[in-house]
Amino acid sequence: MKKSHTTNAAVEIRNVDQIDIDSHAVIEASAGTGKTYTIEHLVINLLVKRKVKSLDEILVVTFTEKAASDLKERIRANIRTSLTFSPSEILQTSLDAFDTASIFTIHGFCNRQLQEYAFENGERFQHRLVDDRTLFRKTLSTLQREVWPARYGKDLRDILKLSGYPGLTPAGESAWENRIIEIALRYQPLGSDIINPPTKNDIKTTITRILNESRAYLDKLLPLIGPLNESNISESDLCRRYESLNIRKNSIKKRVRILTAVLELVATHRACSLSVIDLADFLSSLEIGDAGFNELDTGWNKGGPDYSAKLPALPRIIELLERLRSLDLSLLEQMLAASTINDLIHYASRYKRNEGLISYNDMVANLYGALEDDSGVLKRTLQNRYRYALVDEFQDTDMLQWRIFRTLFLESKENRLFIIGDPKQSIYGFRGADVEAYYIARDEMMALHGAKHYNLTDNWRSSRDLIRLYNAIFQEGNWFSDANIRYIPNHYPGAQLPERHLDVDPLCVIDCGDCSGTEARFRTAETIAREIHSLIESGIGITLNEIAILVTKWKEAETVEKFLRRAGIGYSFYKKEGLYQTREALELSYLLHSLARPYDPVARRKALLTRLFRVPVHHLRRYDNLPANHPVSVIFRKMLGLAEQKRWSLLFQTIIEETGILFNNEMDDRERVLLNFRTIIQDLEIESFRNHHSVREIAEHLDRLRLQAVSAHETHNIQKIDIEQTGVQIMTIHASKGLQFRCVFIAGGFTRREKSDFWTYHQDTKRVFDLACNPNRKVLHDLEMNSEYERLFYVALTRARDRLYLPVFNPTTGARKTRGILGDLIPRALSHLKDDPQVRWILSDVTTTPLVTTRRV
Repeated sequence: MKKSHTTNAAVEIRNVDQIDIDSHAVIEASAGTGKTYTIEHLVINLLVKRKVKSLDEILVVTFTEKAASDLKERIRANIRTSLTFSPSEILQTSLDAFDTASIFTIHGFCNRQLQEYAFENGERFQHRLVDDRTLFRKTLSTLQREVWPARYGKDLRDILKLSGYPGLTPAGESAWENRIIEIALRYQPLGSDIINPPTKNDIKTTITRILNESRAYLDKLLPLIGPLNESNISESDLCRRYESLNIRKNSIKKRVRILTAVLELVATHRACSLSVIDLADFLSSLEIGDAGFNELDTGWNKGGPDYSAKLPALPRIIELLERLRSLDLSLLEQMLAASTINDLIHYASRYKRNEGLISYNDMVANLYGALEDDSGVLKRTLQNRYRYALVDEFQDTDMLQWRIFRTLFLESKENRLFIIGDPKQSIYGFRGADVEAYYIARDEMMALHGAKHYNLTDNWRSSRDLIRLYNAIFQEGNWFSDANIRYIPNHYPGAQLPERHLDVDPLCVIDCGDCSGTEARFRTAETIAREIHSLIESGIGITLNEIAILVTKWKEAETVEKFLRRAGIGYSFYKKEGLYQTREALELSYLLHSLARPYDPVARRKALLTRLFRVPVHHLRRYDNLPANHPVSVIFRKMLGLAEQKRWSLLFQTIIEETGILFNNEMDDRERVLLNFRTIIQDLEIESFRNHHSVREIAEHLDRLRLQAVSAHETHNIQKIDIEQTGVQIMTIHASKGLQFRCVFIAGGFTRREKSDFWTYHQDTKRVFDLACNPNRKVLHDLEMNSEYERLFYVALTRARDRLYLPVFNPTTGARKTRGILGDLIPRALSHLKDDPQVRWILSDVTTTPLVTTRRV
């Protein structure tokens, strides 16, 4: 990770008027310090101080549609308020023409410029929006059918096996394909991203080179190994002579197995049938450590080596085998994946151009390409149009987006660029955001363009005591390992009303004692339920809707849900993804397929096993030949008739009301299950009416949604919230960014993050997607992943206004390798607070040793 070369110290400011609007600016805004307030007042200042002729000369860019909408309303209201205090012609004109204000998301801005200046750029005036994920899946299918056979010919089978294709998951999906598509969605060749292995080398040529080198080494081995016993390779001359050497007997068997594998490879080569798969299988099956084949020359008994008399060729054999082992196939195994990623982007781009389609990623890439055009027409036009740019959430941009703003606002002396963000809150790397782009932009603007560096330090969100504890955790606790991030202590604003924050326990640490991460998760969940019950009963005025429980992944929420249900505490999910990966979607799929194939007994049995019918598996055979008047026969006959007539509303109503799902009181989280059923059915009903589907086509559409091969709309896979239910809000930390709650419970981070099947890191400021997971770059990858986790939990902890509950545990010996941040960084960051009077330590009800012995509750 690049170290910061910033030399200008940041100026701590507590008032927006302290910002010099005649210079470029880098404004870092910690959590709760009024970033949006700063942006809206900067707009007012630019107008009132006549730095622009009109509002049209100001460009405001933010991250999401909701943020853009909120900014519009707040800036409009601020202009209106300012006019009541001081009439102003430019403010009045701005208010009158506010609907045309340039306040966009980054994609909205890029798309608007592409549309308005389509003629100048040789683009279509209108494009249809397409989802890259869906298109990539279609494109991948085309590549597999048409491109791969033509390109790889008879080698295709070996290449696929070597590449680990298809790598089926228990759910029947191709892990190989999913991985390729995820990387293709983030990989930006135009943004100088690098993919490893490089795709300049042809797979077939590389295979030929490796096989030729392997055959050369094996040819040299042939005269050294002696006769081969074809009927029993392990009884060959080489093995018998090695067994006779003065080597410790406890290692002989393993080494003979190694030599047997070598001889089998030699035999395959001698038969002229050696393939790259044979070589890969040989290298992957070897029982050798870091010493490699040199292990064969170790472990001698007293008297030392005696191979000079019994096996004089041993050193030369070891040398040749080490050369064979040096033919590292890890890059070759990833070459198909790397070339497929580039092919996906290339073929999909060509298809989109021909069909008049555009994706969100294209909007950015196409505008960047237009700005790089030699004529420079669009660049000069936009530079003349926009005098100032205020770019919000800059930590969530990438290199292409940075280059667009650099081109427009730093390559002209007349323009000014303000980037507003917080590298401590850069947590969307999985969506393509690149915090390195923030660091590069910050350093370049300050070093080359005289930008002023500001830090907002008044925290308007949290209580005075909680702010003090945040400072202790993040600064004194040495929270951030990234040298590019410097935590500046926050302050409680003097203008803040003290009565807003009345909590006497701003930080509550749930001490789970000595245990594993899994045990700590259960202990924490039980304590959370108990504490929420106490909070509601305490009479301090807090309601369930003011409480949030944050997890790193939805799987962690299941434990909390169980204890909340047991305690009778209502809860709801916030932006919980995976509606179409739920059991409800699978069960509806089984039922619809049984209606599409009414004479298929297997399809019927799958439907009967669902919670819609609840037939026990050991009773299934009884339902194969039911009488016509049996209730199951009656309802299936009714649903078949409705499906044939395409009376979708009645069919789906029958599924909900007559199958028995409404009366199944044995389901966990019954209301959630029913809401998911109704939401999916509503989507399917709209789809069936819109496209005149048959029941088979509806079932196939549902399967595509389940496999994420198609999307219905932007939020189609979000599980809906029952807005009538009062309850605690459970959400992921990523979804919580931008939100705040009176009380926050951390319930995720007990175990280490799952290992990625590819690595990302930066090398010379360029982002690398390392499919081969080069062990020499593991340190870089680990550093960046750890830093991202530190930023993620900074976001989590700073969502609280009044009270934060933070679990910790001391991992037992067997759990140290799998411990998460709650058993590592956080206990260390809290160690100096164990005697703080405003930190309440809650010892979970366990028999193991607690981490501290203060203030038992």
